[in-house]
Amino acid sequence: MNASLLNQVVCCACLCLSLLSAGCGASDAPERRPVKGIVKYAGDPLDAAEIRFIPDSGPVSLATIRAGIYQLDNKGGVPLGNCKVQIVSSTPQLDESVAPGDVGTSGEQIPEVTEIPAKYNSQTTLTATIEKGEGAQTLDFELEK
Repeated sequence: MNASLLNQVVCCACLCLSLLSAGCGASDAPERRPVKGIVKYAGDPLDAAEIRFIPDSGPVSLATIRAGIYQLDNKGGVPLGNCKVQIVSSTPQLDESVAPGDVGTSGEQIPEVTEIPAKYNSQTTLTATIEKGEGAQTLDFELEK
C-alpha cells in the first residue's frame, strides 16, 4: 500500500471516529433546571436535613437543607418533569463529646436533628413539577407534624 493511500485511509478513519463520538455526548442527558427554596417544619425553618427530587425518569437530585434553605444546581439541577420529593433528617457527623445545640470547632452551632414523618420521606406524598425556564425555579415546602 502506498503512503498516499494509507494517509487517506487514516484520515477517513479519524473523521469517522470523530463523527461517531460527537453523537455520544450530553445530548442523551435529560434537560435540567436549577431549583431552590425554603423548607419549614411545623412553621420553623428545617435544619440538618436533605431534600431529594426523584423524577419519573432520570437520575435523583439531592441537596442539603440548612437554616431552611436549599439550592440544587449541581449538574444543571433537577431533570424537567414530574417528580416525587423526599425530605429526610440528616445527622451531622460529630465528635461524641459535641451535642446538637453546642458550638463546634468552626464556631458554628451544631443543628438539632428533627425527626421528619414518613409521609415526607419513605412514604412521601410530596410531588413537584420541574418546568422549563430561565433561572432557578423556586419550590417551597411547608411540612406539618
